[in-house]
Amino acid sequence: MSGADSEQLVDALNSVVLAVDGVNELYPPQSVVRSAADQFLAFVRGDEPPPLRTVLVESHQDGLKVTARIGIDLDHRTPEVVSQVAVAIRGFVHQQINPEVRCVTSVHAVSVQ
Repeated sequence: MSGADSEQLVDALNSVVLAVDGVNELYPPQSVVRSAADQFLAFVRGDEPPPLRTVLVESHQDGLKVTARIGIDLDHRTPEVVSQVAVAIRGFVHQQINPEVRCVTSVHAVSVQ
């Protein structure tokens, strides 16, 4: 998969996650410290900084692992929204990429008060 293809895949997955009823935000897939360090290193190297609000797609054994950190509307039940996001991600991978690809999802609800 080329860099442009993988960027389009991530953009599409971001849209899939944000389209789930109850999701109100998409946060960096890693800790704030790690995200800040990645941004700083890109700046020092003169590289394009990695996007902050995005899912993370990684190779995982014989398939893909997609990690999403989400904010959830107060009027929605967190476990249900997390489950719906995982189902939406796996459905997208199976329908849009390849039904044979093993897709592991890691969905984290972030509590911001």
